[in-house]
Amino acid sequence: MRTASDIEALIAGLKDGTIDMVTSDHTPIDIEHKKIEFDCAKNGTIGLESAFGALNALFTTKKAVQLLTKGKQRFGLTPDVIKIGNSAQLSLFNPSETYVFEEKHIGSKSKNSLFIGSKLKGTVYGIIANNNTSIAL
Repeated sequence: MRTASDIEALIAGLKDGTIDMVTSDHTPIDIEHKKIEFDCAKNGTIGLESAFGALNALFTTKKAVQLLTKGKQRFGLTPDVIKIGNSAQLSLFNPSETYVFEEKHIGSKSKNSLFIGSKLKGTVYGIIANNNTSIAL
């Protein structure tokens, strides 16, 4: 995220549908490859821990979920359907809780995130997928 006008343009693109989906591109980079001269630093940051909270702070929960789940449709994959007999593929979250994103919210080995110190909305508790339950921090 370069400048305030870049951020405003991204949000406007999400609002008017020019940008129709969001992915976190969760790419943790160890601190040794980040705390060096900018031109030499590796590209990448974490995103899984903050993606929902950041989008949910800007949009309705319905819109945030749509933006984060549109990828299957976009790439021709069958969307998961909640139906008796289907394997559960669920995200467990509280869409209303607001908090300041801090390092303690990061489960990744890498702790670099532009959202540290930002007010986010929506706490993710975990997922149920492929007959497994995974609980977030």
